[in-house]
Amino acid sequence: RSRGLSRRTVTSSSQWPYWNEQVLIPVFDTEQEPSTTALLESRDDVTINVFDEVIVDRVGPPRIPRINSEDAISQPLKYPERERRFLGSTHVPLSAIYQMQVMEGTLRLEVPPVLLGYTQLSERPPCVTLCLSLRPRLAPPPAAPEALLSGEVEEVTRHARMWISDLIVLPQCRTRVIRALAMEPDGTSLLVTRFVAPTPLPPHLLHLASTINMPPFSTVSPTEAVMLKLARFVALVPYLEDSAMQKRRADVWTTSAQVMAMAAGDAEEHAHLLVGFFLEIGQQAFVVMGASLNGAKSYFVLTTGAPAYDPSNPQVKPHFDWPDVQLRIWNPLTGSVVSVKDPTAELREVGMIYDNSNMWANVQQEAQPWNMTWNLLSPLHWRPFFGTQLPPRELGTVQTTPIYEEREDLLYEQMETRVEEIVRDSLTRARSLGAFVTKPDNKVSRVLKQLLAEVPAAMEGTDAL
Repeated sequence: RSRGLSRRTVTSSSQWPYWNEQVLIPVFDTEQEPSTTALLESRDDVTINVFDEVIVDRVGPPRIPRINSEDAISQPLKYPERERRFLGSTHVPLSAIYQMQVMEGTLRLEVPPVLLGYTQLSERPPCVTLCLSLRPRLAPPPAAPEALLSGEVEEVTRHARMWISDLIVLPQCRTRVIRALAMEPDGTSLLVTRFVAPTPLPPHLLHLASTINMPPFSTVSPTEAVMLKLARFVALVPYLEDSAMQKRRADVWTTSAQVMAMAAGDAEEHAHLLVGFFLEIGQQAFVVMGASLNGAKSYFVLTTGAPAYDPSNPQVKPHFDWPDVQLRIWNPLTGSVVSVKDPTAELREVGMIYDNSNMWANVQQEAQPWNMTWNLLSPLHWRPFFGTQLPPRELGTVQTTPIYEEREDLLYEQMETRVEEIVRDSLTRARSLGAFVTKPDNKVSRVLKQLLAEVPAAMEGTDAL
């Protein structure tokens, strides 16, 4: 399903269904001229829904439901005995498909917390394997131009332009997301490394980090439990594009303090906030820039399981070569974490990674995290910004200390009431499409509130750790 259009495959009768089928969906309208700019800025998704189609015995006369033709998968009046039970879905942005040219692999399905009548037989999450591409192929997206007004010294600015120019001539790097400079709200561009720095924790999380106690037989260490709490906190920060915040430019990077003040941020700002929290608790972490199921330009956080570099102890050098079993990729927008060897990860292509000391461009042929080499010291796989041509140097950061404020209890009570009204109205509206009359039940409301209280623990899952 995409842009209001729906297509379906044939039914596969198997516990492990297999479809060798091609499905075509128009990307542009007939009167619309294909544009690479429109694809990169597109917010449309390709949604893949998986249903279990079951033949059920008809009881009584057939009921004629009121179904909007746009939302109907097929004509229900033709097959009233067929029941389609939703199993899960996955969403892929059109911009990500264009950025990667071909998106092929196994994607994890988003499934409801409870599927009545179904039992998961294995620990592996439900997945679907597919290949998505545009036909005909369009020209690869051009490299993002670096800002002309630089806040760096001339030597660094000149090296940044040469570094990018040398990378985009490599065939494997032409479509990858790589940049050296980012623009501040005042219009000046700085090295992306200046946006990474340890960030002080909110008071309640700081208290939790110092007092957390794990059960005796827990498989998660106290540090990992705190990291899950921090990832959940960052994921709860509302996501807002730069254009929605009425910024004068399309891609502006703000500090974590500004994100906390506005109570909103986009992808890179979520990543900088999360990596700053990890550095604050002494964990080595990097920002990963690439393409993912979240969009053509996405930002994730890589943790290595090694301690962060401590400037007060310069004798202990940081590590840049780690066992793959220790590497984890965190999605700052959802709070989820997976191993770099997980082929169902949302991150599908790695362009570069950076921390507060350097940045490394991925120059190896492989860009999928589970097939890559993560040894940053290997010149055949990674090209550093600071190296033989431009010696490393100590850089200042633009990050400042965020100001955390605790709201009054009345605000949270009002939010709870509003959420309850939205859920009730949504259920009523959804059931009205099937000619059902919905009457509010306080008992159901209490059950939903109990389930809602369990959501934070469920979202802080420890399977990947």
